[in-house]
Amino acid sequence: MVVINAGAILFDNGQSVQNADRYKFTLIDTSQVDRITLKQAGTELTFQKAGNHWQVNQKYKMDERMTGLIFAVMTSVETGRAAGAAPDNQVADRLLKEGVLARFYNGDKLISEFYTGGNPTKTNSYMMKVSESVPYVVYIPGYSSYLAGLFELKISDWRSKKAFETSWSSLKSLKVKQGNENLAQLDIAFQEGFFKVAGVSNIDTVKMMDYLEKATNLVVDQYVEPGGYPGYDSLATTQPEFTIFLEDVDASKNRQLLIYPQAGNEARRLGKLLPSREMVIIRQGKVDSILAVNSDFEQAG
Repeated sequence: MVVINAGAILFDNGQSVQNADRYKFTLIDTSQVDRITLKQAGTELTFQKAGNHWQVNQKYKMDERMTGLIFAVMTSVETGRAAGAAPDNQVADRLLKEGVLARFYNGDKLISEFYTGGNPTKTNSYMMKVSESVPYVVYIPGYSSYLAGLFELKISDWRSKKAFETSWSSLKSLKVKQGNENLAQLDIAFQEGFFKVAGVSNIDTVKMMDYLEKATNLVVDQYVEPGGYPGYDSLATTQPEFTIFLEDVDASKNRQLLIYPQAGNEARRLGKLLPSREMVIIRQGKVDSILAVNSDFEQAG
């Protein structure tokens, strides 16, 4: 998945490290950064701090792991050899035409801006200051993956993959229905100070709380854009096999997850989140972990 190094780049083409500032692109203090923009080929991603979390394009919640990753990269990146100067240098020309323009802000104050990208085989990563014309090989000591690839990710890679905003501590009810059935095969509700399972008098509370923890923290594997996979577009028009209903104390966090029939022998399932109607892919193992019936939580013995 995400890339974090540039391999043995210090010795590429037999050239040694020249008089480059080792920390030319390093951000020593990322606590001041409250906005990041990544622009490439006419498209732009904006990551902005909103209270205690980050948003992508002022619309989607940002994956906390990805926020941590981009800051970890920027505090660890080091500069190797200079790769030449524009306009004669092919690296500089490629960065200007095809690279990602990254900008880091504190309010309206621009902290850092540079172009980043790699060679055609994506084995070397480069950065070049906007105010300069010389690109440099960059790397993180101890890692060997493609560092610039982090800045080339799509919007769906930056978004939070958590299916629900609910946590078990604010959950009012969780139901699982199969097909068009009116009755839920699983019905858990917060009543009289604790969770109860419909029709179960002797509840295995450890098993139930473990289930609620998994269900409310379900992470999807991928968002699917309409038209990206025609087969999924067709499948999403059929009857879902299961629907999971989560009701939160905060009604704005109420969600439904529709899970569609398995396509052939695929080890993943198509889902649809409501009310957003976004299609998602979830591995079969995760689906199995959240599909349950009331009797599963009956205390043994």
